[in-house]
Amino acid sequence: MKQTDVAIIGAGSGGYTTALELAKAGKKVILIEKDRVGGACLIRGCIPSKAFVHASNIVHKGKRSSDIGIDIGEPVIDMVRIQEWKEGIVDKMVKGIEGQCKKAGVDVLHGTARLVSDKSLVVKFSDEIPDEEIITEYVILATGASPREVPGFEIDEKMIMSSTGLLDLKEIPSSMGVIGGGVIGLELSTVMAKLGCDVTIIEILDDILPFSDDDVTRTIKKGLKALGIKLLTGSRAKLTGIDENNVSIEVQSPKESETMEFQKILIGVGSQPNLEGIGIEKAGIQLDKDGFVKTDGKLRTSSSNIFAIGDIRGNPMLAHKASMDGIRVAKTILGVGVERQKEPIIPYVLFTEPELASAGLHEWEAKEKGIEYQAKRYYFAALGKALAMNEKDGFVKILIDPQGKIIGCTIIGPEASNLISEVTLAIEKDLTVKEISNIIHPHPTLSEGIWENARHLSE
Repeated sequence: MKQTDVAIIGAGSGGYTTALELAKAGKKVILIEKDRVGGACLIRGCIPSKAFVHASNIVHKGKRSSDIGIDIGEPVIDMVRIQEWKEGIVDKMVKGIEGQCKKAGVDVLHGTARLVSDKSLVVKFSDEIPDEEIITEYVILATGASPREVPGFEIDEKMIMSSTGLLDLKEIPSSMGVIGGGVIGLELSTVMAKLGCDVTIIEILDDILPFSDDDVTRTIKKGLKALGIKLLTGSRAKLTGIDENNVSIEVQSPKESETMEFQKILIGVGSQPNLEGIGIEKAGIQLDKDGFVKTDGKLRTSSSNIFAIGDIRGNPMLAHKASMDGIRVAKTILGVGVERQKEPIIPYVLFTEPELASAGLHEWEAKEKGIEYQAKRYYFAALGKALAMNEKDGFVKILIDPQGKIIGCTIIGPEASNLISEVTLAIEKDLTVKEISNIIHPHPTLSEGIWENARHLSE
């Protein structure tokens, strides 16, 4: 039996961040993980996929380089070497986190945890190692989420894959059907199309990205079309046949039913919380109607000494949200946390072509909530740095209230993922477009798109 101040189940982005915060402040922490530290984001998700995004962007830019007078020729893509490079990144980061945990005094246990009560749990190791009981003052649930399946499509990671299987491919398939036009489906469709795969997306909804404004969705669809990606919305897929070489599906669209054959199928319909087998019922933890853990303003569950962070709390399922959740919980346990009056501004990023990033309100949300606003777009086609990069598609859109305070921003275009943080800070701190326009932005840079837009809105 072990006794500790805090036991954390799950060593992903939220779990290990929380463990380090608490251990550095002097708390005794046990961190339990059935896999390697780093969790799905580092090992099977965010980092591997962004390595693939980078690799595919190199190929894509090479194909477009003739636009500016540089003829490179047809690239030779060695997926085995790309996989080795990707795994090298993952291994380096895992070792880095392990080193931080060791230095901070975090006790990392590799096994599966199950709650016995609100202050005790059991960790199961291999058959050769006896179970370990842990008595703790606080428990933090950080078990993350797993790919959601589609009825009728059993994921085998060979012919019918989740994102995990796709990111382990040793060869580029000639064709791929993607079921789901959400974040996962769109990102990985973009990657595979850039690497030379013939991609078709089948989306059950009438349009992709229902959380975005129409002008954003139109720009994304224009990018998909430019990559040769076929998009079928308002459509359902049914598995009709599978062998070692191909998968056959029947696609029912509003106008017709069509049989399609692909070398691979990717299931990209989102994620579901990892709650099975961890004993939440033993601790009296309540779930919401969608199966996520209910939490209060300090991220406590219905059991006062058990907290929940990250994906198991529900959307948005983002690693940076999980990390911030963990820091909030650590501050509460340490007695320095203040309950937020409003939820933090959480930016999201979509690595499509072009990139998409957003923070705060969309136009449709402002309209739905009856919020008075003004919106303006500044197009990258008018920005010198974007033209010099041969990246003219997209825009910066800023929403302001009647007092000029920034309440939302969407950036679609080059480096959107890196640009959004400035506006996230502005929204979080209630800054106005006048204040942003008074800050000197370096020239020539993409950040001038934010400055130009703020300047025009403040006139």
